[in-house]
Amino acid sequence: MPRASSGKSSGLTLVVAIELRLLTPDDWSVWRSLRRSALAESPGAFGSRLADWLGDGDREDRWRARLSILRADVVEKSDRKRSDRPRRAIRPI
Repeated sequence: MPRASSGKSSGLTLVVAIELRLLTPDDWSVWRSLRRSALAESPGAFGSRLADWLGDGDREDRWRARLSILRADVVEKSDRKRSDRPRRAIRPI
């Protein structure tokens, strides 16, 4: 497991495990939860608004379609608090 130094002379070492998971349309409910949390927490970081994904916009077929377009949605999971955030990555061709 990679280790990152804390930068202090105390000799402490910080170890953080990160797991990347490629989401598929079957993971729509995971993506829905993470995406809605991210839109609520940082609305200016996205091209859409939380309101666009609530009410009539909150449909399983729409969430599945979002995960089907030609890019990948990757979720970073680590043992750090509040680290489960949606991340964008390019799907390899």
